[in-house]
Amino acid sequence: ACDEKYKNISVEYHYKENKSFEAQLNANNDSVSCENVTCENNMIYNLTECSHASFTISHESCVGPNKILTLEVPPDPKRFSLEDCTKEENADTSLHLKVKIQNNFTCDKNKITYRFQCENCTPSTGEEIYCEGFLPQRKYYCDLQASYDGHKFLFLNKIIETDLGRPGSPRNFNCSDKSATSILLTWKPPTDTFHNYTLCYKNTECINLDKTKTQYRLSDLVPYEVYKISLNAYATGKVQRNGIPVETVCRTAETAPDPVNNLQALLKTDNSIIVTCKPPTRYNGPSNGYYFLKVKPGGGDVKENRSKSCNFSVEDLQYSTTYEFEVYYNNGHFEGPVERVSRSTSYNSRALITFLVFLIIVTFLALLVVLYKIYDLRSKRSSNMEEEVILVERDDEKQLMSVEPIHADILLETYKRKIADEGRLFLAEFQSIPRVFSKFSIKDARKPFNQNKNRYVDILPYDYNRVELSDINGDAGSNYINASYIDGFKEPRKYIAAQGPRDETVDDFWRMIWEQKATVIVMVTRCEEGNRNKCAEYWPSMEEGTRAFGDVIVKITEYKRCPDYIIQKLNITNKKEKATGR
Repeated sequence: ACDEKYKNISVEYHYKENKSFEAQLNANNDSVSCENVTCENNMIYNLTECSHASFTISHESCVGPNKILTLEVPPDPKRFSLEDCTKEENADTSLHLKVKIQNNFTCDKNKITYRFQCENCTPSTGEEIYCEGFLPQRKYYCDLQASYDGHKFLFLNKIIETDLGRPGSPRNFNCSDKSATSILLTWKPPTDTFHNYTLCYKNTECINLDKTKTQYRLSDLVPYEVYKISLNAYATGKVQRNGIPVETVCRTAETAPDPVNNLQALLKTDNSIIVTCKPPTRYNGPSNGYYFLKVKPGGGDVKENRSKSCNFSVEDLQYSTTYEFEVYYNNGHFEGPVERVSRSTSYNSRALITFLVFLIIVTFLALLVVLYKIYDLRSKRSSNMEEEVILVERDDEKQLMSVEPIHADILLETYKRKIADEGRLFLAEFQSIPRVFSKFSIKDARKPFNQNKNRYVDILPYDYNRVELSDINGDAGSNYINASYIDGFKEPRKYIAAQGPRDETVDDFWRMIWEQKATVIVMVTRCEEGNRNKCAEYWPSMEEGTRAFGDVIVKITEYKRCPDYIIQKLNITNKKEKATGR
């Protein structure tokens, strides 16, 4: 049977420049016949990519049933290319190739298989290959073979050249000459390919040097300073690759140190001076040198001292003499510049003190003699006189001005007379009244828990006529208010004089009004006078209507403003009492 004879028939696809495929049937050298497609000499022409074709194969040497064959035409190989995806920083020792497909096609991508092969690298069956461990600046060959549904249709190759690698280290790197502010560096170049050098010192400052250089002088350096210097070659390919640096440690030479700082000469005693200073900003050499002090008195011999620390005590100097002090630092190799300071010794204070003590003693003795003479003279005068001691007791009432009662008929006239000249007579009468009569006690007003209820410390109620409120259990001072009874005409305790309530005593004020059954309140001050608080506002406004002050509720019922005063009518009730308001 034909299907048995040609069951292992194979197909090879050949791509043509007109972007079509030819299929060659390998039928054991038989020239087979095809149904549903045209085949000539076992060749089928003009097949398009990704197309499908099913047909039967027969031959005169076999009988039915015929072989059924299905063609799976692969995609256009020109759609495929190899893309170099190697990272630039790794391009010296590795490669990374990836299959790139241009435009979309209808073939089943799952039927495409790949095989990558590169020199010195394990083959890959994926769409990409990654290899490493290569040598720099070498050519490596890579091949790609692709099959579609088991039929090979693509063969690609690519030559990859690895990038420049890291160069070797410079040789014989050292300091061949140095001064206080410069260092000469010499070296030999590395043996492999490189482009330039990088020279670094001070940890952060780096210089690029041409590849032809084999020496370089660092200048503007700090004297007697240790420098850690590194040098590396680098090659520039796709990226710059630095070779392993070589290092050397050099110290600049010594030079003269800086001048000392903050030179001072302080008087220790009358004829001794302490000279101190701070170290120089830079020693420019070993720091275990010496400080030198030269003492130059006016016209005398020069004295010289040395010390490890800048602290000199100069003794046994002449009194009241100006000295010049010169100080410099020597680091063991060079002397630093001289700093100068002048200072004068004092006079001989011991001799002066001795003289002053003698003078004081003489003066004291003379004073004693004078005092004795005065005492003796007074004693003689007083021996013939009698002594009289008069004890004066304070009488506050003697300070009061005598003020006669004013008859009603002349009240207006008397008022005008006393108010004249800015109220001079009224002021005199008022100022004659003592703030506090000493013969009346004010113990309750001065108790600690009552003091904050007083607006002024010197206007206090006397104990004998103060208004006492009802006690509140557990509240010390609850019966105290700064208010006093005043007798009327043949009526004791007719009036109450109270201080303008404070914010803290408004509740006590209304408690007093309720308990004393007062019906008229005359306020003879404003709430503020001359930017000073004189009285708290202890009534509700017309807009507010009602306000509670402790247990007393105050309601305003009428408000009348006159040119010089205001009349308000208030109604008060007590929450704790059933009595009607008043």
